[in-house]
Amino acid sequence: MRKKQPGTDPFPIGRDRIGDFNPQKRLDIKDARRLADELRKCLQKGELPDWSDLSHQQRFSVVYRLLPQDQRSELLGRSDKTLQRYLTSSEAEIPFPVVAALSVETEIPLDWIATGRLPQTGPATIISTEEVAVQKLAWRASAGHGSLVVDDYAESIFFPRVILERIGVKPENARILEASGESMVPTIGDGDMMVVDVSSRHIAEGKVYAFSIGEEVFVKRLRRLGEKVLMLSDNRDLFPHEEPVPSDQSFVIFGRVKWAGRAL
Repeated sequence: MRKKQPGTDPFPIGRDRIGDFNPQKRLDIKDARRLADELRKCLQKGELPDWSDLSHQQRFSVVYRLLPQDQRSELLGRSDKTLQRYLTSSEAEIPFPVVAALSVETEIPLDWIATGRLPQTGPATIISTEEVAVQKLAWRASAGHGSLVVDDYAESIFFPRVILERIGVKPENARILEASGESMVPTIGDGDMMVVDVSSRHIAEGKVYAFSIGEEVFVKRLRRLGEKVLMLSDNRDLFPHEEPVPSDQSFVIFGRVKWAGRAL
């Protein structure tokens, strides 16, 4: 274990204060919660600690607790029972898609969750605050029955580059769009800002797209059934059925919605 130099404390919590944890064992709930509180303090300062003395599973257990408890299963795409197995079994292998989803949702670098190492010694701000200009679309898409609302104030806005990188959208292909309506609740709410990838127009089964039918603009899930394209809302109480895209009207896909406060 690295020796601590007198009078120095390079991170709010670092290897010197976690070195007693056995990397072969899971963290108990008390330790995991304490470390999660310490990690939140680091993140508020735009920093991450050197936690390379912890195991991959132990770091996962801590970062996992940054997610809202009632949304963990939905955000990570695994049942509560499966997630508990990842947390409690030292032999459980955590699939890469789950770790990647955790990285996206918490905005913590994937390589840090995997290794706990910093790219340099000493205090370092490694959470990028760089923003890039992203063009807004000049209308609001309805997440309801569909409407075309012209936005006279449409312009480019600044958006965190780190989020675009995590969801795999190049800045030049990103567009910002505001949703209206409730048909995509709880996935997308009225007024949510969305990132649309205009380079992704090929229909992937069940993914969310921004598209127009005639003069109306929608945000819904799309899938193909033979020659037909079907659209489906997430709010099944209000919009319980799939509907075919009318073949007698113009149909244009603007792009796939990749983010609406979280990765989609």
